[in-house]
Amino acid sequence: NHIIAEAAGVLAAAATWPALFPRGSHARKATRILAREAHLQVSSDGVNREQSLSYHGFVLELLTSAAAVHEPARTALRDVLARMAAFLDALCCDTDEPPEIGDSDHAVATGILPRDAAYYRRVIAAARGVCAEPDAQAFDAITSPVFWYAGVCSAPESAPPPRAFADGGYVIWNGIAEDDLPVKFCVDAGPLGLGTLAAHGHADALALTLHVNGEPVVIDPGTYAYHGEPAWRAYFRGTRAHSTLRVGGADQARMDGPFLWGRHYHTQLLHAVASEDQFDVAAAHDGYARRFGAQHIRHVAWHPLQRAWVITDTLDARRALPVELLFHIHPRRTVNQLSEHAVEVRGAHYRLVMTLPPELAWRVAVGESEPPLGWHSPVLGEKEPCPVIAGAGTLDAGQPLVTTWELQRIDGGA
Repeated sequence: NHIIAEAAGVLAAAATWPALFPRGSHARKATRILAREAHLQVSSDGVNREQSLSYHGFVLELLTSAAAVHEPARTALRDVLARMAAFLDALCCDTDEPPEIGDSDHAVATGILPRDAAYYRRVIAAARGVCAEPDAQAFDAITSPVFWYAGVCSAPESAPPPRAFADGGYVIWNGIAEDDLPVKFCVDAGPLGLGTLAAHGHADALALTLHVNGEPVVIDPGTYAYHGEPAWRAYFRGTRAHSTLRVGGADQARMDGPFLWGRHYHTQLLHAVASEDQFDVAAAHDGYARRFGAQHIRHVAWHPLQRAWVITDTLDARRALPVELLFHIHPRRTVNQLSEHAVEVRGAHYRLVMTLPPELAWRVAVGESEPPLGWHSPVLGEKEPCPVIAGAGTLDAGQPLVTTWELQRIDGGA
């Protein structure tokens, strides 16, 4: 993203002060760099390879800014802008709190679009407006910062269809699960991050997030720290801070520094069916192959008649291994333990009943520090306790762990 930011800055300077760049070579070179880096840093289906939602929005705003000030850049970047906007829309529609996958420092490209709850929607609107070359007629649109990019005030509000972003590594289901309850379910089967550093990626292979009625329920806990608090930096980017399976008390990749990963894992999307009434996904990663001789395979299936998701985790391994299975819950949701192997999560007009695999011992952890578990970071530098449904035990090779999430509409709030 640094190269993209620098090239976008050169292009903005050349467009703003053309007398200082009379030959036009700086603008042409900056446009070539932007087109090349967009190809390298964005997957064919529009996912930023940093594997960070925050940096996805930041880079999309940078590219939109370049396209807005220079017509050749708009021509070169139109397709990638449309693809990036489509992925961002899939994650952000119908909620003000999308899953903050990967690092998040709330950076903005220009300051024209403020970094508030509507930031991602404004970036989508600006990118699509620049791509579509809208006719700016309405005077009242000047009240929106998006107008300065595209001559439009907002983008149409409608949830995109369920979709597998197979190259980028995400499968996202936006649908209606129970009595008109809107649901967003995301499976993260993406790589660790961009390049050899994977600087802003987290070790979150096969992690799940869930939104119901616009509320985050099963979450990505965020980032909290970049520098100065290495233990917390390690926790929030580590596997234990994500809703996935942890093996042998280890992360899926090796941390070699606060912005450096070693021994990257590889992910594989084995199959994905995502439609209005179907969601069936299987994916695997090899992050534990070198150390433990194990591959984690996760299968997620939506059963519409039961209004339930069935999540099956298995280890393709040579021996039994110690594991943790973790589901991180938003701090504003209420968690009640119903029995030894069942919990409910309550939100606005719904409850999610989780039936947990009896092979593990289960507890609800909140705000633990030694070692850290049960924390949510809404913005960089802030953290708050949150519930984590945590199961621990020994898993035999090939033995399935089956978790069921059943969604029910209820009267009243959380």
